[in-house]
Amino acid sequence: MTTVAYKNGILAADTLVTAGDTRVDYETKIFKVGRYKFALAGNIFAGYKIRDAILEGREFSGLQLPSLKRENFNCLVADANNLYFLDNELYLQPINKNNCYALGTGDQYALGAMAVGACAKKAVGIACELDIYSGGKINEVRLSWAK
Repeated sequence: MTTVAYKNGILAADTLVTAGDTRVDYETKIFKVGRYKFALAGNIFAGYKIRDAILEGREFSGLQLPSLKRENFNCLVADANNLYFLDNELYLQPINKNNCYALGTGDQYALGAMAVGACAKKAVGIACELDIYSGGKINEVRLSWAK
């Protein structure tokens, strides 16, 4: 899967792509589309379907991608003012941007690291050392409300 972490206006994610228990590739899992920034976990191709729909000018409200319901996918989404959790049902659930948040197979490692002071990027790095499904380069993006 992967590890995605958020703390203090920074989103971070590893780049490892796995298929089952096999490491197969490396891909950027953080990207900007329109007014949104995404950090993906799970099936990266499901995330690309959402990216492509937004690039086509579609908005989340009313977005219908039935094939996503079969995918193991979730992500953190940020716009200019808010942070959201998004899963394969395409419901944007607001998250308190003053808290730390993590998702993916390394989420518990990342949350523990942030609880003792690590930034989001360092937390993903720690998760990569401990979680066999996280690895590669760590990318980060600063959100508009970053301190």
